[in-house]
Amino acid sequence: MDVSDCGDGISANNRDQIFEAFFTTARTTGGTGLGLSIVRAMARQHGGNLVLLDEKKTTFRLILPVAEPDV
Repeated sequence: MDVSDCGDGISANNRDQIFEAFFTTARTTGGTGLGLSIVRAMARQHGGNLVLLDEKKTTFRLILPVAEPDV
């Protein structure tokens, strides 16, 4: 699943840090810096991943494996 916004994107200086716990550029408006690190950790726990795709706009791809049906 891809999720995008229409904002200015993520600066080159911040791209390497966005998945680190407690990294935020929005602390003054209540950001904690935990959201992306939690989503990525949960995806990886289930055999998937969360990656940043674009530089010009912000697009994340959430990758999850296909679940086996319960029998």
